[in-house]
Amino acid sequence: MYRFFKRMYRRPAVPAVGMAALLTWFGFTALRGAQDCAEAESLFNLAGYNYHEGQRADRALRRDYRMAVIPKLAESEAGDRLREEIDRQRLRMTDNYKTALELLDRIPDDIRRQDPRMDEMYGEIFRRMLENQLMSRNRRWIGETMSLFRGRWQARFEAAADSDPVLRRLVSMIDSGIGVLEVESDVADWVVTVRNCAGSPAGRRLELTAGKRRRLELPAGIYLMEFSGGAGTPISVPVRVVPALATRLCFEPPERLADGFRFVTAREEMDAEGNIYIGGGYMMAEREVTLGEFRAFWMTLPPSERRRCLPRAGSDDTAFPAWDENGEPAAALSLRLPVTGISADAAEKYCEYLSARIGLRLPREWEWRRAARGVDRRSYPWGAEYRRGLALLADSDRRERFPRGAPGGSFPGDVSPFGIFDMAGNVREYAVSSHGDGALMLVLGGSHLIPPQYAAIDASQFRLRSDIGEDIGFRCLIEK
Repeated sequence: MYRFFKRMYRRPAVPAVGMAALLTWFGFTALRGAQDCAEAESLFNLAGYNYHEGQRADRALRRDYRMAVIPKLAESEAGDRLREEIDRQRLRMTDNYKTALELLDRIPDDIRRQDPRMDEMYGEIFRRMLENQLMSRNRRWIGETMSLFRGRWQARFEAAADSDPVLRRLVSMIDSGIGVLEVESDVADWVVTVRNCAGSPAGRRLELTAGKRRRLELPAGIYLMEFSGGAGTPISVPVRVVPALATRLCFEPPERLADGFRFVTAREEMDAEGNIYIGGGYMMAEREVTLGEFRAFWMTLPPSERRRCLPRAGSDDTAFPAWDENGEPAAALSLRLPVTGISADAAEKYCEYLSARIGLRLPREWEWRRAARGVDRRSYPWGAEYRRGLALLADSDRRERFPRGAPGGSFPGDVSPFGIFDMAGNVREYAVSSHGDGALMLVLGGSHLIPPQYAAIDASQFRLRSDIGEDIGFRCLIEK
């Protein structure tokens, strides 16, 4: 030490330069640290802005998801606009949350570890995005979100799941693909068999007790619940089980299921967590009204009304009455065929004729589509994709055999999840529009005269109430 200090005394420039270098290094380090902290705070503030913008879209999406499950809204023109808004808000939410995550990634780990707010934001974004996608009930979106988190942010995602029990539970249930199905009823002596629509060979049987809820944990998917017992005809109800969420069916059967009618659930609600509640219902005719059934009504009409309600078969230039003034059917027609060539007014008169006894009416737009589609957004009664030959349409190989339509149920593949026939083909059908003053009627479904692209459940056409069509008939509905 003596020699060291003596040398420094003799050469004073060396310690001066060393001290200057040391001070410069400390100054540079302090300045760099301050700059890093300032940059980290700026990045965190930008991430926070994107996070809050994502939250705004998130809240709007949750509100719209709850509205989109209401059948009366979902199966109408307003429902189409709502789904477009959902797509926009979902893109906005995803972009803002992903931008926030990217900005957080740019913050150095040593600074992030000193600020717990950053890890909290990671966990909040992961959890809220998963909750939102679960509420969408879209398995593809759920899978894409999980793949994104485990690909781009795997380490952060796993750390967030380890520290957040709610997120950890969501991830576990999504990975297992398990959801909850609950069944409750106010009536007793019914047995329900739960069958997987994907083709599971075995079903789960439950005996219902009035006022008691039964609970099943099932793989996510579409299930058909077949209720039997009581004093009525067996009832089939489709339900959808979503991962990590509960679907509860409040079974409220009619006192008596009318012959030739099927029970359709009419009410669907979603709570703030995304759990689904299904209840209510109406009865839809299993088949279209036939010429024979319409003829029995026509014979009760006074002569002044018969001409206006007389069905006509064939196109405009070759049209002929379905029967003569005495009700004698034309030789070329079978009374088992669906009635066509009548106006919507005539169809409503038929419903009024029977309504005094069983409360019949024409279905509303959303009721017809709900009965045809079930609980998902399928395009055809049998599924999402068109399958040639299942329905009597213009491309059917059996069209020449049925030039004026077919007896109801002749095409067993054209059946909805509720067990209702010929909602994609055979003849088009009148329905009451959700909009307007009633001057126009909707025509839904396909027929033996039109190609398959116009037979989708969402396809429709407006017609005047007085118009008639050679391929337009109707079916009836009974309110529960």
